[in-house]
Amino acid sequence: MLPPSTPSDTPTASLSPSKATPPSTSSAAGGSSVVQDSTGPGAPPEQPAPPSPPRTRLQQGEPSTLIEALDDPNWRKAMEEEYDALMINKTWHLVPPSSKRNLIDCKWVYRIKRRADGTVDRYKARLVEKGFKQRYGIDYEDTFSPVVKIATIRTVLAISVSRGWKLRQLDVKNAFLHGVLEEEVYMKQPPG
Repeated sequence: MLPPSTPSDTPTASLSPSKATPPSTSSAAGGSSVVQDSTGPGAPPEQPAPPSPPRTRLQQGEPSTLIEALDDPNWRKAMEEEYDALMINKTWHLVPPSSKRNLIDCKWVYRIKRRADGTVDRYKARLVEKGFKQRYGIDYEDTFSPVVKIATIRTVLAISVSRGWKLRQLDVKNAFLHGVLEEEVYMKQPPG
């Protein structure tokens, strides 16, 4: 059965989920408001913005090789800062290689730390060992990565607010260097 037809002079409205946009209101000459539908035949179809392609590290300014990093003075300085921190903390000492020990390779990892507005905060270079070559019981016993639960952070924030404590955020550079390593790990000298 067909619905009853409407006379042509009676206004009708229809909404479709794909074009559900609120009508715009403009004031006419007599002070009354006229509702204009922006989805009419003269309105341009709404097109979603095309997704931006993922950026590679090189496009973000992060080198993927040592050669790329050494060409940029910012990365060279970041590598020097990392190396100096490792030396100041007496992270290692040089020994002759031994065929009885598992020699672990290392590499440089580069990241740009950005502020909330997207500007560069600092260039960060880290010397990391390729731990996948380590053998359990020889190079290490247990692995541990300290992680703070969000509930703990909420609790500390709630206590500080209730007691009127002032909070400050800080970044401990090279915090991992302050741990104690009981095993002897033999790493090849860093490249560069």
